[in-house]
Amino acid sequence: MPLDIRIPRGMVKKDQQRGVPMRANVIDELLKAISNSGLTEYRVAKDSGVPQPVLNRFLRGERGISLATAAKLCAYLGLHLAPARR
Repeated sequence: MPLDIRIPRGMVKKDQQRGVPMRANVIDELLKAISNSGLTEYRVAKDSGVPQPVLNRFLRGERGISLATAAKLCAYLGLHLAPARR
């Protein structure tokens, strides 16, 4: 079953010059990786060590996640932070 992913309210900010809502890049990439993994929410939670209710609230856009939780998910999904190209 495809995951229904929404943006956590606390993760939306406005571009100061254009007034256009922008999402945090790390959160975008994490949500995209989870969605594209083809795995169930339960499997991602179980295998990554993130409590399923925490992952569920994050995916539904009800809550953000801590850096520790993001690190667990990134490690499980094979993601890493790298400097942006300028």
